[in-house]
Amino acid sequence: MRKPLLFIWCLCAYATFAQDGYQTPPKPLADLVTAPPTPTVSVDSKGQWMLISERNTATTTIAELSQPEYRIAGLRINPATNGPSRAVYVNNLKLRQVSANATDVQVTGLPTNPQISSIQWSPDDSKIAFTHTTDTSRVPSGPTVQENLGTKAQAATYQDLLKSPADEKQFEYYATAQTMKLGLDGSVQKIGNMGLIATAAPSPDGRYVMIESIHRPFSYLVTVCLLYTSR
Repeated sequence: MRKPLLFIWCLCAYATFAQDGYQTPPKPLADLVTAPPTPTVSVDSKGQWMLISERNTATTTIAELSQPEYRIAGLRINPATNGPSRAVYVNNLKLRQVSANATDVQVTGLPTNPQISSIQWSPDDSKIAFTHTTDTSRVPSGPTVQENLGTKAQAATYQDLLKSPADEKQFEYYATAQTMKLGLDGSVQKIGNMGLIATAAPSPDGRYVMIESIHRPFSYLVTVCLLYTSR
């Protein structure tokens, strides 16, 4: 009689772990995880205004995690945007004077369902620039489950390294960029040549731009963050 009972228990256990779709905890626990985090604050160089950046939730959404991802040269790239695949987006912006009893001023004209990143003050602190990423992802109906059976495996010092000439070409394709100067009147001006741009920083007076770029030969031992070779 023990074998049939054991067999029935195994079937019940299998049915429990084979459920489709996402499983959620009780609402009190879910509310703790999905509660809006404390906003981040950026103060202008004159110390007169602060920019308050708000997020809807502290966790990464399923829609963000389901975006396509290429892991190349230590980077994780979203091929739909040529940007980082695990970016943290801001969903709302407010301004507040640095003074007693000041109230928040809502920044109007933001896109619908904004996904804001790369926020910067202008050199004279009169304007704020940011990028907006549009969301065209399809959310999967359930998670992909992996099981660790306790076996040991060798791990590389760095993840997602280049492994072949094909990886090098794919990295160059998705990481190639063009530094641009965008005017408030809609004008667009190219700065320098297209290339593997690592950083681009304007001088304090706005007359020059310092560009840091990446050049061959690429390393198969370290990530792209350690490949900056020229300016």
